[in-house]
Amino acid sequence: MLIYPLGIMKKLYFGAAALVVLAGAIAITLLSKQMVDTESTTADSDIIVSKDPPIILVHGFNQSSNFWDDVGLVGALADRNTILMGDYFSENDSNNGLVTLRNPIEIIKGQTALYTITFPQNGTSDLRDSAIMLEKAIQQVTARHRCDKVKLITFSAGGVISRQYITDHVSDHKVASLITVSSPHLGSEHAWLAESFRNAKSYTASLKSSDGNFITKPTKRGTAYLMEKTLGQLEDWSHNTGIDINSRAAIMLTNPESGNYLDLLSRADHPADITYHSIITEENILTYGWTELRNDWGKVAGNDFSNTDLMNMFLDLGRNGLGKLDKISDQFTSMKFRGDGVVSKHSQNINNIHAFQNSDALNAGITHLKSEHGSSEMKGAILDALYQ
Repeated sequence: MLIYPLGIMKKLYFGAAALVVLAGAIAITLLSKQMVDTESTTADSDIIVSKDPPIILVHGFNQSSNFWDDVGLVGALADRNTILMGDYFSENDSNNGLVTLRNPIEIIKGQTALYTITFPQNGTSDLRDSAIMLEKAIQQVTARHRCDKVKLITFSAGGVISRQYITDHVSDHKVASLITVSSPHLGSEHAWLAESFRNAKSYTASLKSSDGNFITKPTKRGTAYLMEKTLGQLEDWSHNTGIDINSRAAIMLTNPESGNYLDLLSRADHPADITYHSIITEENILTYGWTELRNDWGKVAGNDFSNTDLMNMFLDLGRNGLGKLDKISDQFTSMKFRGDGVVSKHSQNINNIHAFQNSDALNAGITHLKSEHGSSEMKGAILDALYQ
């Protein structure tokens, strides 16, 4: 047996005691840290976990996220304990797919998270680029709230943008439900204005460059001059009314024809595991009668383009080219007596697109609403569809 001197024994004793104390301190520290981390995780979870799948509001053509405040939906959802946590936007106003969360706030346990998104150029640029931006926002929301799916509430062209996203991600989308309000799934009569304007500009250019004899050539150039003047007035009018007839989105929202954008989107596969609902607005914004129409036609003849209702109807004719005035009855009827005067009832119903027509697995709920395009009356129908 080894025998140590008393001094060494004391050092060994106190050294062992110190090790015990140090080990205990380390254990207490680790335990405290674990408790702090657990509390932090729990608190963090309470802050960011949404009670129900988060909701994203998707605005329409030539709008911003402010639209949802204007129609009162953000406030109506707040009454249901659904709290607006921020707005996704692109800092450089270009559709590069990157999004930033503006004015983020935190929620408390038991609340549902709500987000808005504002597309560059107010949603008038390429709808496919807006869909990429929506995809990035959905990725951030699901990561922030540790969830698999979100719910989309969309207005007008926002419904088409959302469909672009889900058809691009049929097998890996992150959408639980899609509510579309007044959406031009099969196009908008008003979108023909962009195509009409483009056709008219092309025709004007051809008149200016065409040859002819000493009689026809001055006539063609004179006609081109008058058309250029008129087209300039129409362009100014479009900016004042917010239609933007030069925009890419306006052209993309023309009615489906073989191979165009909405035709291809209509035929694309749509996920069957999403709950779809279409709210169809049917209070037409065009309320004038034949007397008013005749008077307004006189304004147009005098180069007065102040009546936007008439101009929308009149310029739609350009879609079919010059000289096909037999279409005037069909075009006027489609705008005045169907849908809300911006999008027809047939177009607003997602069940009418090719993919839904040819699949037993796809079917949307339908709500018919006596409301104008963009009216605050839509919020009640949205809440009913969301919480049904």
